[in-house]
Amino acid sequence: MNEYFTNTLKKYEKLNHFVLKGQLLFFGSTFLEEFPLEELKQDFALDRVIYNRSIQGLTVDEALNILDTCVFELMPSKLFISLGDEDEQMPNYSKKDFLERYALLLDKVYTELPACKIYILTPEYNFALKTLAKEKHAFYIDLSASAESDYVSAFRRMKTFFRDGNIAFSEAWNA
Repeated sequence: MNEYFTNTLKKYEKLNHFVLKGQLLFFGSTFLEEFPLEELKQDFALDRVIYNRSIQGLTVDEALNILDTCVFELMPSKLFISLGDEDEQMPNYSKKDFLERYALLLDKVYTELPACKIYILTPEYNFALKTLAKEKHAFYIDLSASAESDYVSAFRRMKTFFRDGNIAFSEAWNA
């Protein structure tokens, strides 16, 4: 772990004392850490509380080690996860091992937070993660139709999943 990682984790530990449990949580690596959630939440006039516990450069193995601080302490009702970009850049990357570790992460979340709905976000289409999401009863949200720099389009694709219960037809149509 580098100094940035350690300092970010310490910051999250302090912030966790003030969270409202049962809200929306984003957890992932660089893509989600840089995502302007608060600004877009305001622009779309959403009334949900959204927390972001993402860390630049986070791998699945690192994510497994910080679930307590970054996920379990917040007890989210919905968890949006985006991991894997950094894993693919590792010299010893194995798709099989990555998927096994990702599955373990999902299992740990479901064990600790059985009522939590999990959404796997990918900035690029990923058939393997889509299949894993289906196997683990999670939802898969493909953000590849939105350019990585087009946060508004990506947020628009995600926002329909922020609500509890049914949504109006017009909201689904404009998603």
